[in-house]
Parts: sequence; structure tokens; C-alpha cells
Amino acid sequence: MNAGSQSVRSDIRIAALVPRTTLLGKILAVTGPALDRLLGIRAVRRLYEENRLAGIEAREFSRRVVECLGVDVVVHHANKTSIPVSGPVLVVCNHPYGGIEAIVLVHELLKVRSDVKVLGNTALRIVRELSDVMIYTNPLVSSQRNLGSIRQASSQLKNGGVLLIFPAGRVSYFRKDLGRTTDHDWNRIVGHLIAHSSAAVVPTFIDGFNSRMFIALGFIYSRLKILLLPREMLKLNNKQVGIYMAQPIKNLDFSTANIDQSTRVARLMTYLQGVKKTLPASQTSADRLLPLAKDPDSSVIDREIAKLPGAQVLLTYRDFVVCFASQNQVPETVHEIARQRERTFRLFDEGSGQPIDGDSYDRHYVHLFAWDTKQRKLLGAYRIGQTDLLRESGKVYLSQMFDISDAFYEENEASLELGRSFVTPDYQKNHYSLHLLWRGIGAYLQRHPRYDRLYGTVSLSRQYDLRSTCVICEALIEPTKLVSARNPLDTDLGPEWDEYKNKEGALGLKQISMIVRNLENGERDLPVLLRHYHKVGAKFLAVGIDRNFNNTPGLMLSVDINNMPKTKRKLYLGKR
Repeated sequence: MNAGSQSVRSDIRIAALVPRTTLLGKILAVTGPALDRLLGIRAVRRLYEENRLAGIEAREFSRRVVECLGVDVVVHHANKTSIPVSGPVLVVCNHPYGGIEAIVLVHELLKVRSDVKVLGNTALRIVRELSDVMIYTNPLVSSQRNLGSIRQASSQLKNGGVLLIFPAGRVSYFRKDLGRTTDHDWNRIVGHLIAHSSAAVVPTFIDGFNSRMFIALGFIYSRLKILLLPREMLKLNNKQVGIYMAQPIKNLDFSTANIDQSTRVARLMTYLQGVKKTLPASQTSADRLLPLAKDPDSSVIDREIAKLPGAQVLLTYRDFVVCFASQNQVPETVHEIARQRERTFRLFDEGSGQPIDGDSYDRHYVHLFAWDTKQRKLLGAYRIGQTDLLRESGKVYLSQMFDISDAFYEENEASLELGRSFVTPDYQKNHYSLHLLWRGIGAYLQRHPRYDRLYGTVSLSRQYDLRSTCVICEALIEPTKLVSARNPLDTDLGPEWDEYKNKEGALGLKQISMIVRNLENGERDLPVLLRHYHKVGAKFLAVGIDRNFNNTPGLMLSVDINNMPKTKRKLYLGKR
């Protein structure tokens, strides 16, 4: 007990919530003891007194309360710590229990920062040990009567402090409109605080709910739940409570969103922290990777390219030449393409583990590639399948990954399958690399005018958090009965994601990118190739796991050349 404990002592009684001079206060003075016993408040007071919690500073108080209650709290940080050591921070959290989450988070935040405030219910005034970190508000009355607490919260962030808020304003309950137990609609104060401060936002998800009895009593009288919270807290003895703290979201990521959108994104990011998904195990591991095949004799590749008919040289640009050829025509070049494919795919945990990434399909497909004639190195390549010819031989690669109906091929009779695309690590930072390959594809289409559709897949690296992959697929896929995955990826992100989509409507790439960046802790964004396909008007049809590509998810797409945006059509196809 510290020196100030005698003057700082919590009055843990239901009667302490109301002034004794009021009528309700006089009633509670008589009925209070019985209600304290019924509601579990007396047991909480006994715990407070027996463990000598009076007067303890907030961090130690919160730690010891959790210890006394016997709650096993497991805090998961997206990084080593999710709380920046300086600058304004807004921690937003769901409210499943109505008490323990605030106490635990106060302890966690005070480990890192001393300038912590919590926007919390006025009922918490009876816990005086927390008064130094509290900004009291009453979520059950109109916002006009809470202007003072809102100003304090805003000032806390403007002064560079940490603010913890529970935007639902009340404990989670069964919502008839949604058919599940979840938070109340979040208060728009989240969007206002984000818009009017430079605070980093830390979405935090608390796993679990109160008892079924607690939820059921809420149907009888919603405010009765508040009185039952002490009893619910005592029920957490020997139970584990999981807390998932996200990587801070910088204010810049909300810059294009309005108040309502920012509030919805903050809620979505909070609930996504509680979604756990995993891919099938990798088929290769770093310690099982065989050495890459030896570097080629560049002069042999030079000679193979020189022997190609002029019609197979699609374009030249500076020191680069873009060509297409069969494996029979340029065997050493295709061997180098397969070697560089494996080298590049390994960077994204997609490699086969073999010295080259080659298969029997290489013999049946056309190889479109860009060669640096000065450095005598491969820039990148695509593998192109002429579907009308491949179907006759039964060698359509994507038919291993997807069930593709005859109707799809009939609708897309003159189509090309694009796959196994890559840009070598040496050229990935050059903005013209993908552009050169697509200029080559455009030139190929000009020389083969019977083809007016492209289809293929975009690989979604195993390095992505699977939630990011699911967000991409859920946001972009327009399902069709013509294509289905043989090994489907479960993209379900839970009901909060569905609610978010329903309220937002069609999601643009900026919104998808913002969500992905935050799930990826800022380390990854949308795949460059996916952005490119989106720009040329691709329709995304299905997602499956490619068993032949290290169990990597692949997003199938289709591009109608005739409906390609005019600017892209002119850029890649000229006058066609």
C-alpha cells in the first residue's frame, strides 16, 4: 500500500453510484446491501479489501486485479509491441466483457507509455485507483451532454498522448438485426478523432463474450446488464482472454475516407484481428531447396534468338528484345526461363525446390520473353497457351487447378492462357519491365488477331497473411458457374467483413490496398501484377490453391480485349 492509500479508497457499492440526496440514492441506501450481494458487488469489494488494492497506482492496480480474478490474459502483438513509444495513439477496441478488457489494456498501455487516458463509463468513478487515467463519459445519453469528455479525448490526442476508447459505448449483446452477439454500432467519434488528429490507430480485438445468462437478461432490460458486470467478471476465474493488438495504422491511410468510412474501417480492422486462417503446409522449405541450375552460356541464347524468324521478334526497346518461341526452337532459352522462374518464385516462397521450375507443359506452350542484349540477361517471361490448340491435346495447365466448363471455352473460344509470369530480381525495380512484357503480349495479339480474350491466374504469395489474400479475393471476385476451384480456398472472414462490404458497396483498389497494408504491417501491398490486370479491365472469377505451385493461392481472371479500357488498348494493341 502506498502513502496515498488512505486518501484514495474506492467505495465499491451500488449505492455509491448515485448521490444520497436524490430519491434513488435514498432507496439504494436501504436496498443497496442486498443488491450488492445479489449482483456480485460485495464479492468484488471483498476481493478489493483482502488483496489490499486501495491506493495503488493504475498500472499496478490493473495488474493485480487481473491476478486476483484468476484471469489468464494472453496478449498478441502484431509486432514486438503495437504501441508507438511517442506521438498520439488512438487504441480502438471491441467491448465483449464490459470491464476486464479496460483493466487489462490499461496495464498493457502503461507498460509502454505514461500518458494514457481511457474514455470510459461514469460508473467507473467508484474505482478511484483508475481516476488518473480516466476521462468519464455516459454513453447512454445524447452526445451533446458528453461534449466535455469528447473535448478532453480530442485534447489528449492533440497533446500527443495515448487514448483508449470502446466505440460501442456498451458491452456486446445479441443483436436481433444481425442475428448474432456483437458490438453495438460504433460511435462516429472514432472517425472524428481520426480526422482531427494525426494519431496512429491501433485496432485491438478482445476474444470472447459474457455468459449466455447475461446475454439473455439483456432481452428483459438492457440496462440490467451493467449491474451484472461484476458477477460476470468473477466468472472469468481460470479462463483465458485473448487480446490481439494490430500494427498501428498511420493517419495517412485514412486520408481518403470520410468520418463514417473511417469508423467502419477502424471497426473492421479490429474484428479482423480475431480472424485466424492458415494455408496448407508448404511443400518445400529453405533447408530442402536444391541449388539452382548453373548459369547459362549467354552466347548460346544469343544464337537461338538470332535464328528466330523475324515475325517472332515482337519489339525492340533500347537494349531489350522481346520475342516468342517454342521450346523446340530455343531449348537453352527456355531452360534459362525455367531457371529464372525458380529463382524468382523462391523469393515469394513459391519455388518448387528443384534446380529449375520446368514441367511437361513447357513443350506445349509458347514462351514470350524479354532479353537484355547488352547485359545478356533475361528480364522476364510469360508462358502463353493457345487454348484452341491445347484443348485438342488435353494440355490446358489451369484445368489442373480449376474445373472449367465447356461453356467457358465456348464463350472464350479464341483465347490465350497466360501463366508462369515473372520479372527477374535484377529488373523488378525497373518500371518498364512489366510494361515491356505487356507490349510484347499486345504485339503477339496483333499478329494473331483470332485471339480476343486472355485468361490466367495471379499468384497470391504465401508470404501474405492469409487474411489479406481473403480480403483481395472477397473484394474482387465476381463468381461464375463456369469456373470453380478444384482445391478451393476458404475466404470467409466472418460476419463483420460481410457487414462492412454491405455498407461500403463495391470496394475500390485504394480501400482494398489500405486494408491489406495494415494486415501486412506495412510490409506488403497489393501484388503489382494484380493491379495491372485490374487496370486492363480483368474480371476475377475464382480462387484456388495450386498444388503444383507450393500450395499457393491463385486468383483466376479473364480479360476481354475488345472491352479493355481505351487507354490501355491503345498502349498495348495500337490500332487493333
